[in-house]
Amino acid sequence: MKKILYIPILMFWILSSFSTQAGNPDKAFESLRIFDYFNAKKYFEKSFKKFPAISSYGLAYIYSKNDNPFYNTDSAFRKINEALSFLTVAATKEKAIFEKYKVAISDMQTLQFKIINDAFLHAEKQSTISGFNHFIDYYGDSHKYKDALRFRDSLAFEIVRSDNTSESYGAFMEQYPESHLYYTARSRFERALYNELTAEGTPDAYEKFTIAYPRSPHFREAHEQLFKVATKDASDPKVYHDFIKKYPSSLFIEDAWQRVFELSIPVFNEQSLQNFHLAYPDYPYQDKLMTEFSLIKMVLLPYEKSGKYGFINSEGTLVIDPVYDFVEPFAEGMAVVGKDGKSGYVTKTGDEVIPPFLSGSRKFP
Repeated sequence: MKKILYIPILMFWILSSFSTQAGNPDKAFESLRIFDYFNAKKYFEKSFKKFPAISSYGLAYIYSKNDNPFYNTDSAFRKINEALSFLTVAATKEKAIFEKYKVAISDMQTLQFKIINDAFLHAEKQSTISGFNHFIDYYGDSHKYKDALRFRDSLAFEIVRSDNTSESYGAFMEQYPESHLYYTARSRFERALYNELTAEGTPDAYEKFTIAYPRSPHFREAHEQLFKVATKDASDPKVYHDFIKKYPSSLFIEDAWQRVFELSIPVFNEQSLQNFHLAYPDYPYQDKLMTEFSLIKMVLLPYEKSGKYGFINSEGTLVIDPVYDFVEPFAEGMAVVGKDGKSGYVTKTGDEVIPPFLSGSRKFP
């Protein structure tokens, strides 16, 4: 008889011991009610094996509260994600505990949202690249992910902008290829590279840049500076002709020839054109020159239409479209014309030998 009674007593002790070890969510929630976070944490941890969803939720709640020593948003985020995952496969008994304490899935999602916001605010207060990198790595699928990327990239960009070198901008683009500031960095990289390689301001420096970086957005600027530095706005046509021979691939060859033409013909007449033709047999616009010869004796008269002026010949045929604000009669093969408050010269072919850009122009002698 004693032996028979011994077995039930032993079983009761084992089950009672197991129940105590397994933990009790009720005790955990009771501890939470009185803000006893130490015991609440202990009970939730003990009940995790049997009730993983509700225990994970309880631990997430404790870790998310900043009024206890267990406060940790990373741990809270990990636990709330576990809770949501375990809930999908929770047993009926565990779901009943959720109902008993009126914890709905929306409550869990609200807590998750709060944890993410708290973690983001912490990263904002730190305001460091490493702080935002941690948030990005740990909270990558959250609603604050893109905000963290923008903050992180902005901090990194401020550093490279203060350095303002092609090397630093290049490093930024390599490290953050998907950044919203990538194209800003690219633009600044191109500018910094151009400034660094042409810092000497010499024709040689500009020429080397045009050869090395034909796709640069500053390619034309380098050509323009090469033209300006090499010719120095000289009044001698030989300077421009030398430029043409030395830099045949320049984008400003036509401008150089224009200056050669302007400076070589002080008086626009048949003799001047003949002398120019003999002096510059390599002039690439010989057909145009021949046309100028043929037009020397042509008489062109000012013509007005709708408030704009051009020129017609003696037969009334339109020769130069009425696009100017004012025109003066031709003298020495050229006429002063005005546009947008500025003036220049036009030939009988309609070419603007000196485009309208001067504040005032004089008649040829």
